Amino acid sequence: MRLFQGVNLTDQQKTQIRQIMQQYRQAHAPGTPPDPQARRQLHDQILNVLTPAQRAQVEQNMQRMRQERQNERLQQRPAPEPSATP
Repeated sequence: MRLFQGVNLTDQQKTQIRQIMQQYRQAHAPGTPPDPQARRQLHDQILNVLTPAQRAQVEQNMQRMRQERQNERLQQRPAPEPSATP
């Protein structure tokens, strides 16, 4: 996952995160309505597995990913039509 890019996770942390993700996927199959509260709980559970330095790196990755998404949206937005002047 891009979220953990540059984060040195121990094997135990990787196992714990995989288990958390698997439990989430089982409870929230694709196609089910989004559950913001469950998503937040997933996020919190994963952060609790990490050290403070790892959390900081994950937060930086999240910020970078948000910025990338915002930039992509701006690039996809059609250019405004020039207004006709009489």
